[in-house]
Amino acid sequence: KESGVSTATIIADPDAQNLTAQQQDSQQHLDSLVTRLLELSPRPTGLFVPRDTIAVKVYRMLRDHGIEPGRDMTIVSCDNNNILAGLSPRPATIDIRPDVIGDRAVDQLIWRMENPSVPVRSICLVEPRLILPENLSW
Repeated sequence: KESGVSTATIIADPDAQNLTAQQQDSQQHLDSLVTRLLELSPRPTGLFVPRDTIAVKVYRMLRDHGIEPGRDMTIVSCDNNNILAGLSPRPATIDIRPDVIGDRAVDQLIWRMENPSVPVRSICLVEPRLILPENLSW
């Protein structure tokens, strides 16, 4: 309340687990979710979008409903994809660092091939990074 952020609300589609990734990204599915989001009262002041490619579509949909991303609703997405460069204002994004994950997976595979009889070892976690656009001050 002190920050002026409304209560967090998560829109979960109970059928989403039964949909393919392509169906979940479909225009119709996203339209339905955005419509449900905008019908909430009070309307959330922020939205997490699970992939940057979907954030591009959500920006357009919000604007179609008269909602200006970055002003009326803060958007945070995930992937740190260059596609965000085309959005204004650019949203914050979570970089899950797939390059580091891939490097560690290859190292683990090579180690496993060289040490097949050694018990399995755990892999270090890769910390995601929050990438803030220049105009946000969190």
